[in-house]
Amino acid sequence: MRLFSFLLIFLFPLNLVFADTEMRDLWERLKEDFDSKPFFFNENINNERNGFESPFIQSLFGETSQNNAHPLTQRQLLKLPEAEFLDFNVFKLAIEGRRRLLEAGKIKENTLLAVADFSKSSRHRRFYILDLKKEEVLINFWTSHALKSDVDYDGIPETFSNQPGSSQSSLGFMLTDQTYSGIWGYSLRLKGLDRKLNSQVLSRAVVIHGFGGLGAHDASWGNLSGSEGCLMFSLNESGRFWGLEDRSMRDIVIDTLKKGSLVFIYSDVKDESGQELIFQSDWLKKSDLKI
Repeated sequence: MRLFSFLLIFLFPLNLVFADTEMRDLWERLKEDFDSKPFFFNENINNERNGFESPFIQSLFGETSQNNAHPLTQRQLLKLPEAEFLDFNVFKLAIEGRRRLLEAGKIKENTLLAVADFSKSSRHRRFYILDLKKEEVLINFWTSHALKSDVDYDGIPETFSNQPGSSQSSLGFMLTDQTYSGIWGYSLRLKGLDRKLNSQVLSRAVVIHGFGGLGAHDASWGNLSGSEGCLMFSLNESGRFWGLEDRSMRDIVIDTLKKGSLVFIYSDVKDESGQELIFQSDWLKKSDLKI
């Protein structure tokens, strides 16, 4: 009995180290895939911006449409933040939460994982869609946060809420639900999976929808447009600029995620006690970041 207890004490930390090593290996393979895709990076951002307007532009904007395929100027390219892969610690939290949600039966197995890193400004491509089975980064793009979450208007949200009428962003784990056509056109509902952080997103009508800006040209000039809590994606940007179909990025993001995909929204903002808000999630522990 003493020998068995000793083995448990001895082996338990080894299992933790192995799990972290395995997770690090997966992150590195995803980063390798990210780095191998030239269309993610600024030096290739004009490759498909050849002056030929995408056919979907007219159907979306009619007479008010403007050609979406103008190349960025050298001045714009110098101001545009370079693409970066998802930080390992953010990835680790997303994976740990996903594992617990699966074990609790709160989500079904789905190889896709979407992460929005709100510790970065809106000028950065801070939204990632990962295929964990294929070990591929499918999308890295710009997304919005709520205007009322950005207290000092620096492009980084500092306050978050789960309350109706707050017009602030919510953190934590969410599940994509049904698509519909609303005041913002084609949209995707979200269901909160965290009691404190986002249980009200469905009733608050916090969804994924499109907006006229939020593309490379916009990001090169400054912080992007904010929402009332929704994740917005560009109507103007074509997927062809990013190695995808010649369709609106809004449509591509929604169609990729619409079948019950997990979305994790992260921030490193701390509460009044000095603890990171993200650890109010039902599916995360402070020890998740310890090796």
